[in-house]
Amino acid sequence: RAVIAKSFERIHRSNLIGMGVLPLKLPDDGVLADLKADDIFVVDLALGELKPRGMANVHLHSGTGKPSGIWRCRMAIETAAEIHSVLAGGTLPGIASAALKQRGHA
Repeated sequence: RAVIAKSFERIHRSNLIGMGVLPLKLPDDGVLADLKADDIFVVDLALGELKPRGMANVHLHSGTGKPSGIWRCRMAIETAAEIHSVLAGGTLPGIASAALKQRGHA
């Protein structure tokens, strides 16, 4: 899961990561005015490619599925701990997973 925006307030960025959502910043030339409600965004990124301030291609498709462009977005992730949180599906699933590993259940 991902959210694409021109910018993020620190607390909103942190909350998204805490829910396991990847915050992506639009490039400066990313145009939002031409978007339609039925447009589709496909983030072209393998989970192993997550890195602090890394880049991801976002493919835009019209509601009919016709390709309409690509944005090169920057990941609004600052630390390895934030990457771990996104990969775990959020803070709570990450804590649960770690606790289960300590008890030998995972």
